[in-house]
Amino acid sequence: MSNLEGEAAGAELARHARIRDLVAVSVYGPLEYPRLALVQAVLFGSGRPLMLIPWQAEPSRAQTVVVAWDATRAASRALHDAIPLLTTATKVVAVTVLGEKELRPEESGEAVCRALNHRDIPARFEAIQADPQDVGATLVRAAAASKPTR
Repeated sequence: MSNLEGEAAGAELARHARIRDLVAVSVYGPLEYPRLALVQAVLFGSGRPLMLIPWQAEPSRAQTVVVAWDATRAASRALHDAIPLLTTATKVVAVTVLGEKELRPEESGEAVCRALNHRDIPARFEAIQADPQDVGATLVRAAAASKPTR
């Protein structure tokens, strides 16, 4: 698949995702092109919650949920649309990629976690450093690094 075909497929997937409650993507093997491009297209282009499901996952309630937060309207919408999923999780990690954009204190990941905790959703904040050219891959790595609680 060429880069142009990959971008077109990603844009099409993001368009379809915009009218869905939740987008679930099975993740098997290394998350790299072209699969990574599709995940990034949904993540940044749909404004909808995205769930990455490891290939070895068994049916159960979500244990650990990673929420990407950058204080944009799309992030706010995806966060609030995911509340039903977050209420069933045992751990929620709000992740912000540092250096991408400046956030005011009331827009910070800590503020998001306080709001989630107020809803009795166990959330903590994690700031991660990344090259701004590789924000999507950095978020995917952060999600993979979060270990489920037992």
